[in-house]
Amino acid sequence: MNDQTQRLFRMVSSVALLTGVWLIWSEVLPALAVLKHVQLWDIHTPGVGVTGSVTLADIALSMLVLLVTFVAGRNLPGLLEIGILW
Repeated sequence: MNDQTQRLFRMVSSVALLTGVWLIWSEVLPALAVLKHVQLWDIHTPGVGVTGSVTLADIALSMLVLLVTFVAGRNLPGLLEIGILW
């Protein structure tokens, strides 16, 4: 197995581990709803006024999406190798 495929298997096992941790700690996760109440700034639309706000939960979610996208992009060659060449 080449290095890219091993990295992909490590990523899949890490996702499985994080899913298990999520299921175990699911009762504590509603406490993170506090992040939705931490308002960082308002979104203003001309003529309408304030149309929404950016919260700390929004920033955390966008960072998570960026991290998953980065990891998936780095492991795309390994995923293609497993999916096409096998």
